[in-house]
Amino acid sequence: MKLYSFLFFCFFSVSLSAQQGLIKEINISAQLLSTDKLGNLYILSDNKLLKYSSSGELLASFSPEEGSIITDIDTRNPFKVCLFYGFENKINILDNSLSLIGENLFLKDIKVYGESLFSVSEQGGFWIWDNDNYKLIKLNSSFIFEYEKYIDIDQYPVQIINNIGYVFFRTDIGNLICYKLSNSTISKHAIPRESSLLLSNGIMFFDRENQMFNIYDPEKRGFTKTKYDFPKNVRPLDALISGTMIFCFDEDKVYLFEISKN
Repeated sequence: MKLYSFLFFCFFSVSLSAQQGLIKEINISAQLLSTDKLGNLYILSDNKLLKYSSSGELLASFSPEEGSIITDIDTRNPFKVCLFYGFENKINILDNSLSLIGENLFLKDIKVYGESLFSVSEQGGFWIWDNDNYKLIKLNSSFIFEYEKYIDIDQYPVQIINNIGYVFFRTDIGNLICYKLSNSTISKHAIPRESSLLLSNGIMFFDRENQMFNIYDPEKRGFTKTKYDFPKNVRPLDALISGTMIFCFDEDKVYLFEISKN
């Protein structure tokens, strides 16, 4: 049984300016950006993970074994960086120097064989979405089942992310679906199809068409929209806010900006 909650959302607007301006440009083609709790920047580029300081100093790099393709990363914990290989249903865990910790973890060992999504749990372990069977699975840090539930989602998830109490899905048709664990209720809201979800004081995504940051608070059931005045020669494909920094990329470069409020 599906229980959907269709909500009226509150919107708040904040403006950010480029008074501090551009800190650094990195001449690299990025597919994905992420940060950790210390403010470091991670760039996925040509199947290689690169770690930079917030000022743009290259700190470490990691290349997977031949034939493996990184499809998602979770870098919130700088001492436990997690990589997901969606075509193999494999997880790697790296330390703060991006060196491999332990052995490969395979979802086939828990009898998940089809296309899947992953997110690192805020409470330890992993959340897994089994797209073939519409199952949400929670594994502890020892890769043992803690939770399994069928969820009747009438769309196709392409990304999951979680914080305490919620699991969030981004779908292929452009919806943010919020699943509340305590009562199994689902709410949803339209977002741009290409927007990647990130955790930042809520659930954040960048609207590239309007060059706008959106942060969703599931408890308040509202969005905070933040406009940043990028230089005219910079039109990001994706971007994120980390502390007083904005990291973004276009087709050819990654940009590091320091921000200040008007």
